[in-house]
Amino acid sequence: MAWANGTARAISAATKANPAVFTSNAHGLANGDIVWLANVSGTGNWATGLNGRWYTVASAATNTFQLRNSVGNIVSTSGYSGSYPGSGTVTRCLEAACQVRVTSNNHGFANNDWVWVQGVSELQRNERFVGVANDLDLQRHEEPRHHRLHGRVSHR
Repeated sequence: MAWANGTARAISAATKANPAVFTSNAHGLANGDIVWLANVSGTGNWATGLNGRWYTVASAATNTFQLRNSVGNIVSTSGYSGSYPGSGTVTRCLEAACQVRVTSNNHGFANNDWVWVQGVSELQRNERFVGVANDLDLQRHEEPRHHRLHGRVSHR
């Protein structure tokens, strides 16, 4: 099971501006890369507005980059309270929207089958997914009803 392409890189700074400019020394990102932000601490919008989302990299330079959200709008932090807390990571994703890829021969699932994945260390919490390809690429999706099978992929 995988979703990341490489390791998480520290975000050492972010401007309180429109557009926001993020600093991560020698990050290696390119325009159009899909990335995931995590571990931004602090109070207010810095943590709640940035964490746990995928973005598209824009205006990448050697040590800085900007981000576009999932609908293509440039990320602005101009309305955030306080200053950037100096923590956080950016990780390049393998798939669009940071989908999780599970490789399993003869898994028996069809496109758009609902599955519940539990007890897998690569996931931060138990999540529900919808299968979207024969390789069982999975998209994060919230759905209140589910079936669980501990440590395995089960199908609805």
